[in-house]
Amino acid sequence: MTALSAVVSHYVTLKRSMAMRFNTEAVILKAYSTAMGAVDVTEVDPRRCKPISTACFPLRDSGIVNMERCAGCIAFAIGRNYLSQSPLPAKRPQPVEHFTPYIYSKQELRSLLQASQNREDSHIAT
Repeated sequence: MTALSAVVSHYVTLKRSMAMRFNTEAVILKAYSTAMGAVDVTEVDPRRCKPISTACFPLRDSGIVNMERCAGCIAFAIGRNYLSQSPLPAKRPQPVEHFTPYIYSKQELRSLLQASQNREDSHIAT
């Protein structure tokens, strides 16, 4: 039986031994491990993992990246036979679509400026 914190520590050590800095990821994974508590890696089940993952990782781009970092650690645990399957939710959240700005044509800008000028002129006349 191996503690989740030990698996996280081994994963961080492996990544750093491959000349990766892995500082931010280590902090995120240790926070995840702390949030899960002092549990054995086999005791991490989807019912406990899903609320933690949605609480720790809001559905923004950074949250999805953090969830993927946890998925990397889980894949490491599966590869080392600490786990037989991933406790993370099977359906991964999708990134929120970004706002696409509307770019006005030159004619549209002229029309807008002319309309605002006409409106301004009508307020001055009264």
